[in-house]
Amino acid sequence: MNRELYNRTVPCKTEDERKSAELHGANDVFPDLLSHDLRGSMNVILNYSELLMAKNRSLTQLQQEDYIREVYLTALQTSNLLDNLLLWTQLKSRKITASPEVFQALDVINDLLFLIKTESKSGDVLFFDEFVADEWVKADIGMFSKIVKILIYNALQQSPDHGKVFIRMYKHDDVLSVEVEDQGPSLPEDLLNGTAGVESLMMRRSVMINQVAMLGLVVSRDLAELNDGRLVVSAQPGRYNRIGFTVPLASEIEIARVYEEIKRETC
Repeated sequence: MNRELYNRTVPCKTEDERKSAELHGANDVFPDLLSHDLRGSMNVILNYSELLMAKNRSLTQLQQEDYIREVYLTALQTSNLLDNLLLWTQLKSRKITASPEVFQALDVINDLLFLIKTESKSGDVLFFDEFVADEWVKADIGMFSKIVKILIYNALQQSPDHGKVFIRMYKHDDVLSVEVEDQGPSLPEDLLNGTAGVESLMMRRSVMINQVAMLGLVVSRDLAELNDGRLVVSAQPGRYNRIGFTVPLASEIEIARVYEEIKRETC
């Protein structure tokens, strides 16, 4: 059963107090988190680069391609980490606001999938499971795209080799739900049952999902809430994890206005 990530009560503390405590804890753990992961990424890039430079003549073509791929994917992962960190700091300092517009969700996701398949060379593991023909939504298009990108990259990193990542979209009531499913290790139980926030889980080295992925969930949750949506998680242990978010559907009047604008531009 899907559970809203932040729809719960906490004894003895107000919601604002709990979030404030988690935020201060996250501030304490971020220097360690970043130094550990950035150091690891730079070591990978330097080690493979040194091999390519020092032993280039003795390496086979296949080895060279493998090393170059590792350097590229590690640099890409590091870039995504830094992007998420920048977004997190902007969100917490309230320096970023949503600029909603009306657009077709499937068009944006298809463009994003093309980019991700090109970047990650993972075109064989991304699938649409089930989706509506297309729906018009009202949200900040950049934030919408960023959430989907974070969830897909997290799923790709969590999934085993040759694992599949499924994407589905469906509408219910007045919102569109976008879900990304992977076949990686089961999500922490207290994340699923709503007894712990993502910031507090991010500070636990023992959780199965890594802390960099947790940072992505923090950013995704905050971006979704800025667009009047929610982050939602569910899982079936040993089979799949499913993380998604909701976004408001556009009204018929708003959609009609878009068509009118398109009509004027083509005349």
